[in-house]
Amino acid sequence: EQLSLAMSPVLEGLSALAPKTEKAVSEKQVELLSPEEINQMLDELTNMLKEMDPDAEEKVNEMITKFGNQVDLQLMKRLARHVSGFEFEEALELLEEIRAMPIN
Repeated sequence: EQLSLAMSPVLEGLSALAPKTEKAVSEKQVELLSPEEINQMLDELTNMLKEMDPDAEEKVNEMITKFGNQVDLQLMKRLARHVSGFEFEEALELLEEIRAMPIN
């Protein structure tokens, strides 16, 4: 019972934080990129891959985070695997597939 009394203020404080956290997450998910922004990032990655730039891996991971569900996540993850394995030709081919798909 003493533990319950001691933890009560802590739990109340945590519950007060929960709605703010959920609201912040949902607001972040609302920030959609325009098709132009997505295509610009795809262009940047294409150039990096053609130059065999090892920083392309960081770029792909950034894109996965920013694109959310606007671009097929499974294809983006496959793209990331190709890039991290320095399979730049395969990554370029997959990137063309991604470009051909509609942006949500």
